[in-house]
Amino acid sequence: MRRILCLGFTVVIAVGLTACSSSADSSQPATFEGSGTLSTTANVDATHTQFPKGNGCVEAAGYSDIRAGTKVVVSNSNGRTIAVGRLQRPVLGHMYANHVCVYHFTIDNIPETSDLFYGVHVGGLDRPNPIYSESQLGSGIQIAF
Repeated sequence: MRRILCLGFTVVIAVGLTACSSSADSSQPATFEGSGTLSTTANVDATHTQFPKGNGCVEAAGYSDIRAGTKVVVSNSNGRTIAVGRLQRPVLGHMYANHVCVYHFTIDNIPETSDLFYGVHVGGLDRPNPIYSESQLGSGIQIAF
């Protein structure tokens, strides 16, 4: 008789936890993933010296606030931070006829809002704060300094 009561109690707890977790999920806003690249002017001589195999990049002067790990901040129309990603290690690339350091980034769990646009900020306060739509963020944006 005790075994039956214990089994019944376990089933009730499991069903209760399932019900609690599914109701919590429905109150969370839907989210999406944003991605993109940030390009800065490259110091080609330093890049070739420090990364002879082409697996890195050194920025030109003036980008001390941009490096691997720098936050990529997404804000809503009120300027409130709603998601944060980070720049990955840069690679040497080309933009038009110039050498650039290209940083890739991904921003997970950006809440879908009724806002038409999202601000994206990288680096110091003097850097621009470009605005993108949800569609643009979801398909990949390109920022160039």
